[in-house]
Amino acid sequence: MTEKQPTQKQLKKFWEWCGLVEQESGSWYTDCFPAEYVDCQVPSLDLNNLFKYAVPKLEYAEVNYGCCQSFEDEDGKVISRDFTFEAAVSIGAFEEHNATCENKDPALALFWAIWKLIDKERE
Repeated sequence: MTEKQPTQKQLKKFWEWCGLVEQESGSWYTDCFPAEYVDCQVPSLDLNNLFKYAVPKLEYAEVNYGCCQSFEDEDGKVISRDFTFEAAVSIGAFEEHNATCENKDPALALFWAIWKLIDKERE
């Protein structure tokens, strides 16, 4: 499970892969027609932006929610649960074009799964 936050360099590369372009002023816009300006320095890493800019570049994307572990005390009462999200993404039919990632944050699960695909493209 990937718990870490992406670096600014990773975010920049990720949004560029999604088709966003950074201007000299530091603001971002889409490189498709009509151009759409993103009103921030770096787009926030949330499900809205991921589904708006990243998911359309994929052939397949799925985010599942699950309870991986639960712990019980001696009386059988649940005292803790570990909820996670698993993202599975694909840009092609071959296994090298597929990736998955688990995280407690659904946006990070989706980001890191897509990031794995971006890394595979650079190889």
